[in-house]
Amino acid sequence: MEVHHTPPAHHSKKLKDYLFEFLMLFLAVTAGFFMENRREHYVEHKREKQFARQLLADLRLDSGLFENRKKEYQSRQNGYDKLLYILIQKNDASDKEVLEALLPVTFVYDLQVTTTTYNQMKSSGVLRYIENWELTSNLQKYYDVLLPRCINLTETTRAYHLENINPFYLKHFRTQDIDLYEDTLINKSPVIIDRSSQTDQNLANIMGGYRYLLQIQGITMNTPALEKIKELITLIKAEYHLE
Repeated sequence: MEVHHTPPAHHSKKLKDYLFEFLMLFLAVTAGFFMENRREHYVEHKREKQFARQLLADLRLDSGLFENRKKEYQSRQNGYDKLLYILIQKNDASDKEVLEALLPVTFVYDLQVTTTTYNQMKSSGVLRYIENWELTSNLQKYYDVLLPRCINLTETTRAYHLENINPFYLKHFRTQDIDLYEDTLINKSPVIIDRSSQTDQNLANIMGGYRYLLQIQGITMNTPALEKIKELITLIKAEYHLE
């Protein structure tokens, strides 16, 4: 009499094995993804902090620039007052008096701000790593709004100097009388060519316009930019624990 043995069923065991292997694979992939994500986050944060240090250095340079420019504007206001008084009210002012008052206040300003770090952060996408929305917003306000306005007005002021003050110099001043590079007299008896009450008024109008442009630049552009710089420095130092 033959005895038939029924083979043991392995179907449920194999299914469990598959589920276990799938679970192990899933956990391994998840853990690997998690570790890679943490590594990338660490690298990004380290890079972000390095950029923050560079930004802080750039902003401090800009702060010094705007502070010096503010002092220069303020120190020259008395000079403009003196020049306009000589040209408009003092009837017996000599050519030397006019030139001595004029030359120190015809200084041409530029604006050598430092935007390298911010531009690198924008082009490389590092700005998106900054989690502090207030910091990002203020960075964009300074670099993308305030600073371009300051630069544009500076260029406008330089263009005004080139189009109005320079032609007056060329028409009425003698090369042997002044040092154009230093804006000082080199001749003790200078002569203003074809000078008259009309040319004095013309020069007063030109320099009054120049002074007005500088006032706009200082009050409505440079001062807000300087205030924003100070705010940014405080935010960056607090966000990244920098000194």
